[in-house]
Amino acid sequence: MAGHFEAELCQVLIEEHFGKTVALVASTLLTEPGPLPSIMYRLKGQVKFTTVRKSLAILIQHSVVNFKVDSSGRLIYTVDRKAILAFSKAPRCCLIVKTLYGGLAEAICEELFSYGRLTCSDTIRKVSARLEQPLAD
Repeated sequence: MAGHFEAELCQVLIEEHFGKTVALVASTLLTEPGPLPSIMYRLKGQVKFTTVRKSLAILIQHSVVNFKVDSSGRLIYTVDRKAILAFSKAPRCCLIVKTLYGGLAEAICEELFSYGRLTCSDTIRKVSARLEQPLAD
């Protein structure tokens, strides 16, 4: 897949899953990875600092953004395009899980796609709370 079209598809998938603000931060990182001050400079006047930090935390929680420390001790944020493209496979994955393992496994799969990384106990709590809620008609 060509770089430009892949980046555009990634941006659309992020916007669909997380919203416009998080997509703006992700698209900034798709064009060029960098430290937080560089990201803030590119988003100057568009997004507040706290919102950028929250957006980065969300993207890290979902394994979409990775970070590493460079030689000068700064955190460099990068986007994992393969992780973003995996979002397009989420509905099919949940359907296969439901077919093979039933409704409870599907609920677990949906919670993991919704919240990103979760501990086992958090997943069990969220799924049990979800299953205890009455179905709305």
